[in-house]
Amino acid sequence: MRHALAILFFLTLTSQLPARNKAVLIGIANYPDTSGWQKLSSRNDIQLLKNTFPPDWEIRILEDEKATRNGIVSLLESIAEHTRPGDTVFIHFSGHGQQMIPIEDNGSEPDFLDEALVPFDALQQYTPSYHGENHLRDDEFASLVTKIRSKAGRQGFVMVSLDACHSDSMQKGEDDSAPSNEIIYRGSAEIFGKNVTEKDIKKRYTRDTSRITATDKADVVFLSACQAHSQNQEIKIDDTGYGSLSYAMARALEQHGFSNMDTLLNKVVFAMDQLVPYQYPGIRTSFNYQRPKLNKKSARPVPVQQPATARNRLWPIIATPLLFCLTLTAIALWKKKRHR
Repeated sequence: MRHALAILFFLTLTSQLPARNKAVLIGIANYPDTSGWQKLSSRNDIQLLKNTFPPDWEIRILEDEKATRNGIVSLLESIAEHTRPGDTVFIHFSGHGQQMIPIEDNGSEPDFLDEALVPFDALQQYTPSYHGENHLRDDEFASLVTKIRSKAGRQGFVMVSLDACHSDSMQKGEDDSAPSNEIIYRGSAEIFGKNVTEKDIKKRYTRDTSRITATDKADVVFLSACQAHSQNQEIKIDDTGYGSLSYAMARALEQHGFSNMDTLLNKVVFAMDQLVPYQYPGIRTSFNYQRPKLNKKSARPVPVQQPATARNRLWPIIATPLLFCLTLTAIALWKKKRHR
């Protein structure tokens, strides 16, 4: 009886603990040279975002060699374990993103591809010894976020911000050696997998427009820098590199914080339209949100370029029948001229 009363007292005490605000900032700037990934300006993103949060926020930062797949998973699991009902949790990722051939094609993906975050220890290319084990696929990432939402409950709130290529539907150290006019993308146009077909490349343009459910979990926002099939370009402000979404998010948080989510999201959308008008940020929520209309017609999704290997495979298909027709035409003209 005394033991039961002690447990009841503990549960009553913990249920009255005040809600907390937490921020998880993950940035990978200096990918290993052997990984195939370009270096990014993610360190600038993390510092910029860190400075926007008030002193009462608990901030956890994971960068570069600490942001391995296991490092990211362990951190998010720890956040879930220590999240209490009513907590607000902000999760941000600055790094590369990539589309992948699913491990099991069960039809659950609208584009029949996985979108993945690229941790520090993930390689860009499929090799006999690396099959994508260190990529963090969308289903796995979403499951980690769901654990946090479950612990935060209906009174809590979770926001996920992904400054990477191909980051929609996921429910840079500074490289001083790079030319100032070099375009830096946060991901690869190449689909990761052993046997990538033309059919896979075509299917990548199918969008996921499903609604996220809340039920007994915290409301959530998944905000990405671009669509699942698109690439995300870095920007420069006063000769300093940033991720477009990181910069837009930091400026919006400085002005509005989390007091009004519609206002915050609108601010990010308008800022992204100014910074990268050729990108179309992805926004998926568990609540009603109407994206504001933009006046600029240039704000449209921009497809990634097809990988060079795919283009090279298309040339024989196109050129062979064309060359055959030109040959027949030349022969017909020659015969006609000969009989005159």
